Amino acid sequence: MARQPVKRRGKTREIRLTAANRRRAKILGYLLAPLLVFVGYPTLIVALGGMLPTLVAFVVDNRKERYAARTVGYLNSAGVFIVCLDMWSGDHTWQHSLDLLSQPVNYLIMFGAAAVGWVLYFIFPPVANAYLTIHNDLRMKSLNSEQEKLVKEWGTGVRRNAPSLDAKPRTETEESDEQDEPESDMAGGVGDDNVPSMAEIGRTAAS
Repeated sequence: MARQPVKRRGKTREIRLTAANRRRAKILGYLLAPLLVFVGYPTLIVALGGMLPTLVAFVVDNRKERYAARTVGYLNSAGVFIVCLDMWSGDHTWQHSLDLLSQPVNYLIMFGAAAVGWVLYFIFPPVANAYLTIHNDLRMKSLNSEQEKLVKEWGTGVRRNAPSLDAKPRTETEESDEQDEPESDMAGGVGDDNVPSMAEIGRTAAS
């Protein structure tokens, strides 16, 4: 087979660009993190207390995509943002941040938003699955009706080797059974009628 050096170079270049972007992001994070902590440490205090549901979702979620952590985290951060608005519009000090964390209403807002994220995470996948199933069934029926119209207008030759959309896909068990049938027929061909008896073998040897 012919070599494809261009594709290999492209992949190597992509890997290098990705690694370079990661290094830049790490350097930027190391530079901005102390500045954000120094300037916005009251907000950081509120965020640490209010983002606990996101931390739990991140620990519980074992998927590589982290769907639960992302869904809960987005809504949880929205609840924390609502609580922090009170602090940003007035006294942005660590004492005010502790006062906000001492009020149960703020926990209701932050944790309630995270609870909405959990509800969306558990409800929407089955709903989306049901919708896609119904949509695929309707699409299949529409294609089947179009196929029937073409067959009526142009005859069965227009289909050639195309299977009918109503035909169920063949399973592996059915295919294996069909492959075993010729073997069984060949084995059945060598029956008792084709096997010589001991008397015939003796006559043949004597002659």
